[in-house]
Amino acid sequence: MSSFDFSNIVNPEAERIQRAFAELRLHLVNLANATPEDHPDLMACKEEWGCDWMWLMQDLSQCSLEGKTYNIGLALTAEESDMGHCSDELHQRYQAQICAFKLEAQRQAEEAAEEEARREAEKDKGKGKEKESAPEEEDAAMDGEDADGEAEEAEPSKRPARAAARTTKAGSEGRKKNVGRMSASSTYKVTCARCAKAGVRCYGWEVSRPVLKGNGI
Repeated sequence: MSSFDFSNIVNPEAERIQRAFAELRLHLVNLANATPEDHPDLMACKEEWGCDWMWLMQDLSQCSLEGKTYNIGLALTAEESDMGHCSDELHQRYQAQICAFKLEAQRQAEEAAEEEARREAEKDKGKGKEKESAPEEEDAAMDGEDADGEAEEAEPSKRPARAAARTTKAGSEGRKKNVGRMSASSTYKVTCARCAKAGVRCYGWEVSRPVLKGNGI
């Protein structure tokens, strides 16, 4: 005949804590067996593994605290303890390597940024020199254009004077020539006796002489 009592009732919280601890023990063994190799090219894998290890340590600490609250004994086997100890030391070494790697990467990034800023400053300085030299070149070009314009303005002013001088000279020479000789087309105002006798136009070739009475001329 079975006894009817309630002295062996299991606490639900204690049962939950024991199940969670069993899962964490399995996770510890898996992580200890999946540690990445100590190689400089595996920094990303080391960092990812280190994050998983840190979360596992936090969960184990929380589970152990709850076990003590409910007076539940939670213990690892000797093999699990050795694996956990080796993995924790490896985690600390990898964390130091990752920290040094990040500092070096930050230093290189800062140097690259400073170099880029220096190049931009030199480029802006070169552009400033070009902008300063451009107005000087424009002023020189404008001065040259003004000089050319003044020369061109002075040159036409000389040309009309020269043309007027040539015209005046030609006119004076023409007048001199006209004074030296008489045109064949112009008639003489006083008709000579010969032309009057002949009844033709007189061109002044012979001036008429008065007829003297008494001597028969």
